[in-house]
Amino acid sequence: MSKWVAITVLGQDRPGIVAGITKVLFEHGCNLEDSSAMRLRDAFAMILIAKLPDEPDLHGLCDSLGEAAKALAVNVDLRDLGGQAPVPPPEGRSCSLAVYGADQPGIVYHVAEELSQLDCNIVDVTTHTAGPVYLMLLEMIVPLDTTDDEIEVQLARLRDQLKVDITLRHDDSETL
Repeated sequence: MSKWVAITVLGQDRPGIVAGITKVLFEHGCNLEDSSAMRLRDAFAMILIAKLPDEPDLHGLCDSLGEAAKALAVNVDLRDLGGQAPVPPPEGRSCSLAVYGADQPGIVYHVAEELSQLDCNIVDVTTHTAGPVYLMLLEMIVPLDTTDDEIEVQLARLRDQLKVDITLRHDDSETL
């Protein structure tokens, strides 16, 4: 039996989207466990992980989400994550990167590719373009056996290749 679902929402930004979707989850006895939402230009995107009640009505939940989606003029997708408990986060230390420089294609790809070579797990990425300037904020879990020197070698390569500033910060505590 299902225990968790993932819900994605995408549409034109407007007031009431978060309230409309989370109302449906509340009315169906779901507990919202993880969520992320943001405005991207004039669009709104949200992803939610919800724990279902002991005796879920998955078809009713889907129907109610469909009605809410229609009323809010958004697309909603529900994915059954099954009965397995969520996978714990990878072990390692939390770090953040800030990348700042001239906007150009491939910044996210190149940074992500270099970090993947070190088995860093990217857990959050936010980007913003302001005219010719590009900003990327990235949170990651670094394996315990990866040294700061190894990371700095990769970052130096990126700084030279992309002509951007990159700042690495160690996150001492988990924040919401």
